[in-house]
Amino acid sequence: MRLRKWLKRLICMTICMLFSVPGMSPCERCAMAEEWVEGTPMPRYRFITGATVQLNFTGAGVASCYGSASMIGTASSINLTLTLWQKQTRKRSTEWCAIATWNDEKANTMLFAIDHIYSAVPAGTYRLTLSVVATDQDGVEEYAYLTGHDRVYDGY
Repeated sequence: MRLRKWLKRLICMTICMLFSVPGMSPCERCAMAEEWVEGTPMPRYRFITGATVQLNFTGAGVASCYGSASMIGTASSINLTLTLWQKQTRKRSTEWCAIATWNDEKANTMLFAIDHIYSAVPAGTYRLTLSVVATDQDGVEEYAYLTGHDRVYDGY
């Protein structure tokens, strides 16, 4: 049991080094990342109930992504950061990133779609990471992460 907890902490620390969230200390990121397990649905947070993310290559180095997120109650704002990174080199580029902001105090579900935002993507294995920051009416922030499945792009 202790070995399992130690491995979980090691995975957590690795995730912390891979993802940087502005305004969060490494310890805060580590605490949030402990809840994340690759390939499983996003765990239940206080008011972020779930998110999905999908990455597709449409040819000629162009990628598209889409997804959704839901909340319990109402958040005053929710910010999404989508990052495409190459698995082999762990290369991330600002041209591969997009930020979507959602402000709707009456809706509980957010849908987002960003098409043809990535260009000149070389062949390789890619992963799309979704970082969610939600803020409730009291100004309490909550962070969550979701990683899509690996997608292989052969360059055509």
